Amino acid sequence: MNPAGRLRIDVTWDGHTVVAVDIASTRPPASRLLVGKPVEEALRIVPLLFSICGKAQGIAAQAAWQAARGASADPAATRSSELVVAAEAAQEHLWRLLVDWPQLLGLSPQRETLAVWHRHIAAAQTRGGWQTLGVALLRMIETEIIAQPFAAWEQWLAAAVAEREVARGAGEGLAGLMLGALRGAEWRAPGARRAPACLPMLPAAALVQQGDSRLDERFAACPGWRGEPAETGGLARRQRLPRVAALIASGHLLAARLLARMVDLIDCARRLAAPDMAAQRPPLVDACRIAEHAAVAQVETARGKLLHCIHEADGHVERYVIVAPTEWNFRPDGALHNEIVGAVAGSETAMRRYLQGLVLALDPCVECEVKLHHA
Repeated sequence: MNPAGRLRIDVTWDGHTVVAVDIASTRPPASRLLVGKPVEEALRIVPLLFSICGKAQGIAAQAAWQAARGASADPAATRSSELVVAAEAAQEHLWRLLVDWPQLLGLSPQRETLAVWHRHIAAAQTRGGWQTLGVALLRMIETEIIAQPFAAWEQWLAAAVAEREVARGAGEGLAGLMLGALRGAEWRAPGARRAPACLPMLPAAALVQQGDSRLDERFAACPGWRGEPAETGGLARRQRLPRVAALIASGHLLAARLLARMVDLIDCARRLAAPDMAAQRPPLVDACRIAEHAAVAQVETARGKLLHCIHEADGHVERYVIVAPTEWNFRPDGALHNEIVGAVAGSETAMRRYLQGLVLALDPCVECEVKLHHA
């Protein structure tokens, strides 16, 4: 038994079209372990509860508590938190882009390169040197992943193009190889050609004020935006980029998410390389007070929006809620469900590859088992 829980996805396919999908999660609400504990102890525990994105979880907890007690944010501490979040997200993006996506697409996984960058990121987290890390990471992205100057890449991203042109001009690096392979794969199998409903990119205060759901354990298990499912992650952050929008409009949602991840990686590297420019970028960490001794913090992680909500009484945690990106994207009627139902494929092999690609694109932070059943 996996103590972190797992996702089970049962897909029913009639040999041509997916007719049903059932998504079940056994992930326990880790926040229950925090209730009743002194706040200081709870804050120490939070990062230890999560094997993935533990630093973002710890930073979200600290930001929520600071807002709950009405303390003013320390600019230096905030900048440090942003850099830690950016580095952790960059590491997650590199893992997917250098190993998981190439492997799925029949390309050569770059495990040694990933190991080198893991060491670089770990060293920067221990000794500092974020700027040096960011500059080196940008150089690697420019030469190996996009294989073209950033100016040319950004011009390509900003171009509005016809459907047949959406993946052309991505360059001869890893990005171009992956997008080309994904664009032409017979197993992409999109269902209905409609843009996914995405969680809006709002400050924490606006997200709380404009949403219509209470941040409680029930909401955490099946979060939504104004009562409806909403996707979070790279696609939500980058959907307005013309090239990403063109991929969405043409039904190439896996390629759109892959491209959005590449853009996210570049953004992380730029944040590390130029920490003094943080004020000119949307914050990765944000918090707001929602009542006396209560607050909500949000952190933009590699997988999407992470929310922490704390209620404190007499120095102890009275209530604590954590809403992770996985719960947004893998709720029973969420992004994965809506994209799978109606998907078509010419063979069982093609359908299985498509399912693997969709799960990878939405990137759960727990173990995931996908089973394909014949109708």
